[in-house]
Amino acid sequence: LLMQSDIKACRGGFTLIELMVVVSLMAVLGLIGTASFLSYERSDRLKGAANSLKSELRFAQNKALSGSKETAASTCTLVGWFTNIETTDTTLQTRGVCKAFGVEGTFGTKNNKVGRDVTVTNIVYQGNSYSGVNILFRPLENRVYFFQTSTPPFLTSTTDLIDTTKLIGTDSMTDQLMIFLHSSS
Repeated sequence: LLMQSDIKACRGGFTLIELMVVVSLMAVLGLIGTASFLSYERSDRLKGAANSLKSELRFAQNKALSGSKETAASTCTLVGWFTNIETTDTTLQTRGVCKAFGVEGTFGTKNNKVGRDVTVTNIVYQGNSYSGVNILFRPLENRVYFFQTSTPPFLTSTTDLIDTTKLIGTDSMTDQLMIFLHSSS
């Protein structure tokens, strides 16, 4: 015959302490997994915003190189396409610019969000910080021009660029344009 103590040993249950240890371990693993996921999700949002910015600039470049005037009057001269980037706004704006009868006008406005919960925090060009810039692509040129947001107009009355020293993309590191992004959550 079995004794009372042998019957208790055969039941196969868990003690309260064992259950508390297992629950605590599961909570710690859950916290580590959540923190890891949030870090990954934030990183992924920043990558998406950088790709969105790159896509918007590539769109403007392609439109300029193709000479696209979309719905603009055929009598105007295409100045180029530009993307406006602001630290105070989460929207990228790409537009074409034409000049007709001495006046520049924009057309084909395309708005695109930088990214969900992502903002542009700083724009640095030649060691100077800016709160907003226009990146201009000219037709039939492989050059990129940098302007503060007071443009357009991009051209003088003689149809020359206002400031041709704002050329981006030389071999100098000081001539690089850097755009800093931040995810708010």
